[in-house]
Amino acid sequence: PEVKTAAAGKSDSQADYREAYAPVLDEFYKFVDGSSNGEKITEGAIGVEEVIGSVRGKASLNRIGYAIQDISGDGIPELLIGRTETRKDALGEGNDIFAVYACRGGKPLGVLEGWGRNNFRYMGQGRFYYEGSNGAMYSIFAVYTLAQDGSSLLCSDYYFTHEKRPGVSEVAYFHNTS
Repeated sequence: PEVKTAAAGKSDSQADYREAYAPVLDEFYKFVDGSSNGEKITEGAIGVEEVIGSVRGKASLNRIGYAIQDISGDGIPELLIGRTETRKDALGEGNDIFAVYACRGGKPLGVLEGWGRNNFRYMGQGRFYYEGSNGAMYSIFAVYTLAQDGSSLLCSDYYFTHEKRPGVSEVAYFHNTS
């Protein structure tokens, strides 16, 4: 959608966000369509790479999309890159988020990166559901909120599993909000 900007000026709230995010979008586009000459994206690409696999061109471009919208509520739109295709095996079809960037000083700043075993799903109102795993015994389920300035994630709820005692395969779960 068209991004509305404030009157001319030099502050972040008055930047031309399409122009600010263009280098990131161009880099992702070239990577996804296969015209990047094998160059890897340094930030935010692991989930995108998993989704497109070895497919390039139009088929891969139909799997990945982006949105520029203010999800933090600070008046400065963020860039979200995620899955656009419908997954038949997932409840949250089409809401996998692989990268979020905030604009600071007219430059894109990476805020989060997600992939298969470290994934984020957008819940609306600047909130993300997180699911992570480092093996069967080590799982994380959390809810994060994008900070008001869009530059970081704030933990709302965080559940995780861990072995009760070292060397014992008994699992315990824990909860915190930090």
